[in-house]
Amino acid sequence: MCGARPESRIGNIGTRLLWRGHHVLTDQRMGPAMSSQKPAPEPPRPPRGAPIYLDGDGTLRVNQWRAPARGATVQTIDGTGKRVTVTRLFVTGVFAFALKKKTGALSVVVCAADGDSATVKVSAKKAQNVMAWAVAFNAWSEANS
Repeated sequence: MCGARPESRIGNIGTRLLWRGHHVLTDQRMGPAMSSQKPAPEPPRPPRGAPIYLDGDGTLRVNQWRAPARGATVQTIDGTGKRVTVTRLFVTGVFAFALKKKTGALSVVVCAADGDSATVKVSAKKAQNVMAWAVAFNAWSEANS
């Protein structure tokens, strides 16, 4: 929190922070009955521009293919690379070797819990974001199955 100053009052209800003149409760100690009523975490959303969508009801959608997100897995096959183009070499000179153009595509395979699967290609520009989402989604799926 920007401008937060910790205040050293630790009591039976938790730690408090003084933030812009207001007391904010940050760590409330709950009894066993209240702590077991946590809602299930939501699955991570796919990055913008990716051809994979997550509907509000927990359904993964790839084009017309649909499957419940719970129990699904996402696999990626990296087919991306980098190359130096003549235009970049002409415009940036020696720095073109540091500013290589991303090429190729990333193949994403989405597998449902029942064994059904769909494959989609993602451009090299979005590959890094989709791979990070796939790792987060698989961790969520494993924790909630």
